Amino acid sequence: MRAVSPGDDHIRGNPEATISLVEYSDFECPFCKRFHPSATQLVDNNDGKVNWVYRHFPLDFHNPGAQKQAEAAECAAKLGGDEAFWRYSDLIYARTTSNGNGFPIHKLVPLAVEIGLDEKPFKQCLESDEMRERVQRDYENGVL
Repeated sequence: MRAVSPGDDHIRGNPEATISLVEYSDFECPFCKRFHPSATQLVDNNDGKVNWVYRHFPLDFHNPGAQKQAEAAECAAKLGGDEAFWRYSDLIYARTTSNGNGFPIHKLVPLAVEIGLDEKPFKQCLESDEMRERVQRDYENGVL
């Protein structure tokens, strides 16, 4: 596993926290969906001592949804930083029914607009597959 890097990782909470919870996750995983609020609460209840590092791990049997959702979350981060990444991710987990088709791909762009991102650059980012490699890097690191 690679070291936590504020420039590369999505970190919720204090980047300088003593403890980092590193999660490899899949937006379509029902267990990840159930875990998501618990990790948020852990960070919120520990006064900057714990942070949460999110890394992508889209499982093949949850695709194409899990992969495209991960890429969309990265597009949100590209356009709006970590704050947009976390808002976007929180909403996917809140709304998905999980198991591969829980959050329709055609709703990824409207979700970005809902959190205040500009539709055209978001759509361009998502359709270009420019974040595929970023997601794959997390996945490969999680396999190690």
